[in-house]
Amino acid sequence: MKKYLFLFILIFITACKDTTDYELGNPFQVYLKTDKSQRLIEPYSYIDHLKKTKFKNHELDSLPIFGIILHDTQLDDYFSFLEIKPNEVKKIQLGQVNPNYLYIIHKEKFGVKFIINPGLPGAGGIATQAAVLGALGIKYIVHIGTCGLFGKQLNDSSLIVSQGAYNDGGAMLLDQENSWPRKTLSYPDSSFNNLLIKTANENNISIQKSYGITIPIFFFQPIGFVKYALEENNFDKNEAPYYIEMEGAPLFATGKLMKTKVASIVAGTDRYIIQNDSIKHSFVSYDADRAKMSAVILSIKTFNALAK
Repeated sequence: MKKYLFLFILIFITACKDTTDYELGNPFQVYLKTDKSQRLIEPYSYIDHLKKTKFKNHELDSLPIFGIILHDTQLDDYFSFLEIKPNEVKKIQLGQVNPNYLYIIHKEKFGVKFIINPGLPGAGGIATQAAVLGALGIKYIVHIGTCGLFGKQLNDSSLIVSQGAYNDGGAMLLDQENSWPRKTLSYPDSSFNNLLIKTANENNISIQKSYGITIPIFFFQPIGFVKYALEENNFDKNEAPYYIEMEGAPLFATGKLMKTKVASIVAGTDRYIIQNDSIKHSFVSYDADRAKMSAVILSIKTFNALAK
C-alpha cells in the first residue's frame, strides 16, 4: 500500500511540476501558442448588453466619433482651462467594477463634439477602454499620458508623439498577425499620427517624435529590463526607444483589432540614465499637467481638421 501511495504522490508531483512550468512559469509560451485562436468577450456584445440592461434610454447612441483617453483625475482643472461650462458636459458612468466615465463635450467654440475618458493604467485598463470606445462608434482616439525618459535624447520641455511601442505581454496576446519572428512593436495609425504632427507644427505646439517601450507596471520595475532598454545598441538604430510607459503597445494593438485610428501623446515626468554602470532615476521639473492640457488642445484641433 505504501508503495502505491508513494508512486501516486510521485506522479502527482511530476504532473503538477510540468503544468506549473508550462502554464504559470512561462506564460509567454502560452501567449505564442494561443494568440491566433478564436476570441471571447467581444466588446460589441458587451455594449449591446449595456444598452439592454443599464442604458435603456439610448444614452449610448449617436456618440461623437472623436475620443481622448486622458490619464488625469483632475478634470475640473481641464474644464476650467478650456472654459467648458457645466451645461457643455454630459457625464456617463460606464464602469460597474471600475470608475470608467465618459465626459461628452459639446462646446460650440470647439466646432466639434468629443469624449474625454479618464484613463485606467496598464494593458488591462487601456485595452478595455479603447475596445469599449471603438464598440461605441468612436473612430479616432488620442491617448494622453505621462512617461519616463530614457537617457538624454529627449528634452523635458515638450510633448512626445509616439511612433510606436515595443510590446508588453498584453500587446503580444492581442496581436493576430502571422509574422515570425514575433513582431516586436505595435504602431499608431500612420495617417492620424501624421495629422497630429502636422497640426502641432501649424499651431506652434512643441513636440518630439520617438519610439517607446511598454512595461505594464509602474513600481518595482526590474533594473535588468531598464538597463537593456537604455542600451541603444539592443535595437534597430532607427527604432530605439527613448521613453518608457504603461499603455502604448496594447493601445495600438487594440486599435488595430477594432479598426479604430489611435495615437498616443505623452509628457515626461521622470528620467532614467546609466551612471557608473548603475541606473539613476530622478523626477524632472517639467510641468506635465500643463503639457497634457496642450495635448488636449492639439487633439481638439486635429479633430477639427478631420471634421472639415
